Amino acid sequence: MPELDATSLLLNGFSKVMLQENRITGLLFLIGIGINSLPLLGFAILGLLAGTIFAVLAGYGRRQINAGTYGYNGVLVGIACGLFITNMPAAALLTIFFGALSSLITRLWPGYGLPALTAPFCIMGLTAYCISLLFGLANPGGAGIAASQLDPAAILFKGIAQVMFQNNIATGILFSLGLAANGIPVLYAILGSAIGSLVASPFIDAGTLNAGTYGFNGALCGIALGSGEGKTPVRKAVAVLGAVAFSSVLSYLFIQGSIPPLTMPFVISTWAFLPLKSGKRKTK
Repeated sequence: MPELDATSLLLNGFSKVMLQENRITGLLFLIGIGINSLPLLGFAILGLLAGTIFAVLAGYGRRQINAGTYGYNGVLVGIACGLFITNMPAAALLTIFFGALSSLITRLWPGYGLPALTAPFCIMGLTAYCISLLFGLANPGGAGIAASQLDPAAILFKGIAQVMFQNNIATGILFSLGLAANGIPVLYAILGSAIGSLVASPFIDAGTLNAGTYGFNGALCGIALGSGEGKTPVRKAVAVLGAVAFSSVLSYLFIQGSIPPLTMPFVISTWAFLPLKSGKRKTK
């Protein structure tokens, strides 16, 4: 049985948010969050530790723990709690609780032939959001920044930064460099961010597009479906483009329904188009 490696489980936990297992990637992701918001970085680490410690105490496989499998959803849970909840002690407690639960859900994920991706985070993140509303702890958020014209750099790089809910171009550049350490995923991330935003552009104001709101789910779809082999190159290309476009539509519907989309559009779109890429039917 391999020994636990604190460096690996920490950095791989960050890198696995974008479906990578690379300590250099994870380090750049961690730094990217830190240059935008040290408090959110603290919540991200707290969520990762909650999920990972739960996995250790439950006796889950150490290879998977070192790979970040039980930490990456906790990273997103922590950031979401830090954003949604104004009371910091309450946010910390919910991060620990839901971070641990995200690890359990990852372990018990039934799948039905579909990968968990960030679904455990989506479940826990929405629950945390509902609790924040129920107990009057919700962060009201700020008004969007008005813009009269599109900023391509902001659209592309904030679209990647917003995968971890960071509204910062420099963060997006660091995230992109982290992905580049793995080769081709960075190209699919940029493509997904661009196409997702392009699909939304006829209906969405420039400020919202510049914030990356309609790019990050597309970036994740691009990484998930662009990586690896498809049954044919054409099926793979259609799956990537279809999932990215569909994620943008879903993001719009969630936002119009006053529901934070989180990474749900990515998860649903990837599930929907994964059989097209692989040529395999979903199993029950």
